[in-house]
Amino acid sequence: MKTTQADWVWNQLSTGRKITPKQAIDERGIMRLSAIIYDLRKAGIAIDAEAVTVKNRFGKECRVAEYSIAKRATLFEVL
Repeated sequence: MKTTQADWVWNQLSTGRKITPKQAIDERGIMRLSAIIYDLRKAGIAIDAEAVTVKNRFGKECRVAEYSIAKRATLFEVL
């Protein structure tokens, strides 16, 4: 069975890994990670996005989204 891009992203996130668009491009050739994240969220998966600073191909700093599975608050964290 062929693994889809969405399957690959889900496998990365479900194992606790965080992923940026650059990592998705480098590791799997995924050009529109945000579109896959949108589809996964629409399917009911809680995914967080955090802005992180990375260097672009010219060595300049820029901000990108880093996605991860949303952390669920426990009862003890709420109290």
